Amino acid sequence: PVSLPWINANGEWLSLANPALGVHRSSVDGVVFHHSGGIHGHGFAICLCCGRAEPMDGEDDLPDAFFDHKKGKLKEHRRLRGAQGGETSVCEGSYNAYSIQRGLRLGHEARTDVLELVLRGLDDQPIRDRKTAFTLAVAIRNAVAATLGIESSELGCDTKPVRFMGEGSCQAIVVFDRSASGYASSVADRLPQILRAAADELNCVESCDSACQHCLLNFDTRFRLDDLDRHAGQGFLSSEWLTALQLPAQFAYFGPGSVAEHQTLVEAITRELAMPSCELLRIYLGGEPADWDLAISPLRRWISRWAATGVAVELVLGADIVQRVSRADQSVLAAMDMLDAVTLRVGKAAPIAQGSAVLAEVGQGGRVIAWGGLQGRALPGANWGDCDGAVLVRGAAIKSVALGERVEFELSVPEGLPAQTVRIEIS
Repeated sequence: PVSLPWINANGEWLSLANPALGVHRSSVDGVVFHHSGGIHGHGFAICLCCGRAEPMDGEDDLPDAFFDHKKGKLKEHRRLRGAQGGETSVCEGSYNAYSIQRGLRLGHEARTDVLELVLRGLDDQPIRDRKTAFTLAVAIRNAVAATLGIESSELGCDTKPVRFMGEGSCQAIVVFDRSASGYASSVADRLPQILRAAADELNCVESCDSACQHCLLNFDTRFRLDDLDRHAGQGFLSSEWLTALQLPAQFAYFGPGSVAEHQTLVEAITRELAMPSCELLRIYLGGEPADWDLAISPLRRWISRWAATGVAVELVLGADIVQRVSRADQSVLAAMDMLDAVTLRVGKAAPIAQGSAVLAEVGQGGRVIAWGGLQGRALPGANWGDCDGAVLVRGAAIKSVALGERVEFELSVPEGLPAQTVRIEIS
């Protein structure tokens, strides 16, 4: 029997436009693990000498190809490649019990593009019914294929149980490329369109009871008819659910042009810096300075990379923060300030909704693109920029930023070092 693969998209969970309706993530480096336990589910007996594999008949019961059950001992078996490469077609492993390994499961891991979604209903509950989840997986797979103009057979789909945000077990929907062609990972910015198209995929011209060849059944779903129910899928992807999918008004930080970002903050900034018109990156540091830890923050590494592109980089600190930055963080900021194109400035981002803050801005020609999210994400610590399923909003900055003078910190020597410690500076 065919064992369904284990599928996983590596990456950070991002909110849908309406965070109440679910999260998604996509990756070009997702994992699809194909595995088999043999026809009886007890694994395989494998000869280490010739490579011949036969399914186990029982938990510790060797198959007839390797064992004579009447005589109760190993019997001669033919080499996998016959007499090629040897004097006889009989494998030498026939006479060595240790050569026949028992109960081995076979598996193969492949890297490919994967899209993963965990959807919630209007009742704020995630999908727990596997039939509903798999029906939506097939519909979304077909919608992705139709949107990209490819055959649905180039994509695979399935569901898997996950534990998410303390809500117990629910079903995640996964869509993946069968040949790592970049399809599944390229549609995150079009998920609202994909989900609306998936709702259309659930309509059947023959008005079937659950699924048929006119809607959801095709070559790779023909054996899973019991897992399909288009009516259950339609009940979830209702017109009310699709209407609620748009960005809620309270998250429209930058006016009517606000949209939910489909990538992480780091990925989004890197994407915009690649535009030829980009001339400025501004990062706002927030939170309590006592909670900062720039030494381990990913921000430190990314500032170095972004500065290497030649774009001017400004790190902005509030006036009330400058005097409270710890000596260790002052030293890290001073090291950043020594990089070409990096400047430390006093200033404050334009205010947005309570509990949220502008995290970063990119200047491109005459416009400024800004990203807003939870205030805690502006804190330069180990989790700087992470969304953890919360919505990250992108839009055009609608208010000017008040920037003050330049800030300069000094590199400091850590306290408690031995007297013979020597400081070396490389410039």
